[in-house]
Amino acid sequence: MKRLCTVLCVLAVILVVAGCAPSNQIVYNVAASPGPWTAVIARDIAARAGRHDKAYFKNLGGDARDVSELMRQVAASGIATNYAEHFASTSPTSAVLDYGVWAGADTPSYFAVELRMSDQKWIVNRIHLVR
Repeated sequence: MKRLCTVLCVLAVILVVAGCAPSNQIVYNVAASPGPWTAVIARDIAARAGRHDKAYFKNLGGDARDVSELMRQVAASGIATNYAEHFASTSPTSAVLDYGVWAGADTPSYFAVELRMSDQKWIVNRIHLVR
């Protein structure tokens, strides 16, 4: 029961923080580990790709010419559910979701989501195609 209360409190914090963030940069309040919070970030990115939120992807580093392809790859990747397979911590304050190898890749390019810690909160630093 205590664990359930903790989870519910944390989810409430996420909802409050996400509701207060600028629309082009969702901020996720976490302690030191991106582990369970990666799911929240991945689902948000998948939802934005599904809504064709070009401004979000362009503002996070996507080349204007590549934004449609980036959103197509994100949507096809299954990021909302398979993020853990692609997650790699690169330092205590940064991580990456690297989609260099995923079923359905039909081009020599792939995408990466770079995450970083800012003021004890994980943010999506960059989403881009890698060629």
